[in-house]
Amino acid sequence: MPTAVAATRAYNRRMQPPEAAAWELSLSEPVALGETAAAALEDYAREVTASREAEALRAEAQASHVVAIRLRGLLAPPAPEAQDDVRAFARELAASSDTARLGWS
Repeated sequence: MPTAVAATRAYNRRMQPPEAAAWELSLSEPVALGETAAAALEDYAREVTASREAEALRAEAQASHVVAIRLRGLLAPPAPEAQDDVRAFARELAASSDTARLGWS
């Protein structure tokens, strides 16, 4: 794990007051994800960013597409490396034809 990501995770876990801010991590482009894959993306985003909560936000016009992840419980925006990692995972999930594996092995 890159050093900046590890440092951000450690800081956010130590310093998470209940009133910590919510941040939206926009995806580079909308990705088509079923409910199971969207839940996997939320879990992954929560772990990588050390946020208390993560919610996949769907496009209004195309409810099957996730356009962003809302992260709650962070004092600062996630490190750029963590954001890129979440975006890459979203693309991998959307590209995977093997939904039983959800993008990881």
